Amino acid sequence: MQNPILIIAVPLVLVMALRFFTTTTALERRVVILGWLIPGAGHLLVGQRKRGLILGGLVIVTFLAGMFLSDFRNISPFDRHPIWAVAHLFGGLVSMLAAFFTRHLYIEEMNPFYDVGCLYSGVAALLNIIVVIDAYDFAHERSEETAGETTE
Repeated sequence: MQNPILIIAVPLVLVMALRFFTTTTALERRVVILGWLIPGAGHLLVGQRKRGLILGGLVIVTFLAGMFLSDFRNISPFDRHPIWAVAHLFGGLVSMLAAFFTRHLYIEEMNPFYDVGCLYSGVAALLNIIVVIDAYDFAHERSEETAGETTE
C-alpha cells in the first residue's frame, strides 16, 4: 500500500511548481531556490545581508541543536516517520546533507532528548519555508519596482 501523504503531496507539489515557474520572474525563482537550498541565501541575493545572516543562522543553529540533542539520529526516512521526512525536505541542503551522512545511524536505545531533537530540527526545516517566503516578498517588491520603472 502506498503512503497516503505522498499520494496527496506529489500532485499538489507538481501543480504548485508549474504555477511557480510560469508566473514568477527569474529573480524571484533564483531567490526561492537559493533560499531553500541555503537558509538565508535568498535574502543575501536581494541585498538584505543582515536579515539573511540572522534568519539563515537561526535556521541552521536550530537545526544543528536538534541534531545534537538527538545524537544525530533524528532525520527520519519516509518509511519510519513520513510526516517528519516531508518536513525535513524544506530544510534544503542542510537537511539533505544531514540525511546523507546520518543514514547509517540507528537508534539502539532511546535518548531522553530524542523527541526534543526531532522537534527542533523539524521546526527549523519548516521555519526555512517562512524565511524563503520573506525573501520572495523582497524579490517580488523589487520586480514590481523595476516593472513600474519600465512602464513609466
